[in-house]
Amino acid sequence: MLTVGVVLWLCGFIFIDHKKEAEAVEIMSATGDTMLRDHLRIWVFSEGHRTGESTLEPLQREAIHLAVKAQVPIIPVVMSSYKPFFNMKTSKFTSGDITIRILPPVKTKGLGRGDIPDLTDRVWGSILSNFHDISAEPGKQAGMVKEDTRQAPNY
Repeated sequence: MLTVGVVLWLCGFIFIDHKKEAEAVEIMSATGDTMLRDHLRIWVFSEGHRTGESTLEPLQREAIHLAVKAQVPIIPVVMSSYKPFFNMKTSKFTSGDITIRILPPVKTKGLGRGDIPDLTDRVWGSILSNFHDISAEPGKQAGMVKEDTRQAPNY
């Protein structure tokens, strides 16, 4: 069985070590140039990793920089918490359900470097609120109405 990392590498994932800032900037710049030249779009998992407390690490600005440089929309995709079926001590999953929510595109056309901090905050706020919403107990998500399973009386 292949590990996830090997599969991601075979699929062409671009791994970035944020501890090596100069290398990360160079990789992101080259990626942006390739996106513009070849009309490519990429998926970015920019929060890094999840903590064991059903929260996300902060959004990394590199993804926002990249979208602004390429003048392409940001389409946030949010995945619910896997805490109910992930054992932190053994780093193993049991079976469970994940909810994925695709948020509306966020336009970057006409934006520049100065817009990145505000844009990052807006995108992150949307991702985080949706993460908490879809990670809530079933039936408690915003806009969800719990089904009444009681039988109606027979008259």
